[in-house]
Amino acid sequence: MNLTAIEALREKYHALSRGIIDYAKYAHYAITHHSTSIEGSTLTESQVVNLLEYGKTATNKPFEHHQMVFDHYQALQFTVQEAQQKTAYA
Repeated sequence: MNLTAIEALREKYHALSRGIIDYAKYAHYAITHHSTSIEGSTLTESQVVNLLEYGKTATNKPFEHHQMVFDHYQALQFTVQEAQQKTAYA
């Protein structure tokens, strides 16, 4: 496959997937997973997505780890929202 064909395929993929995949949301899920795992959470990235996207808890994982993930995600959402509004705090 030559470079032109690859570029055409990439452009077609982006055109077809535009609006279907929420990259920002999944980036926030990844940020939450990595940040909470540094703090000791044992949830895998897919378990974090299941918790945040569908409200499904992971079996045999501490409840505190679920709380940590949920709280981090809520704090991240708040921070992003405030940053987008350019809210100033004293």
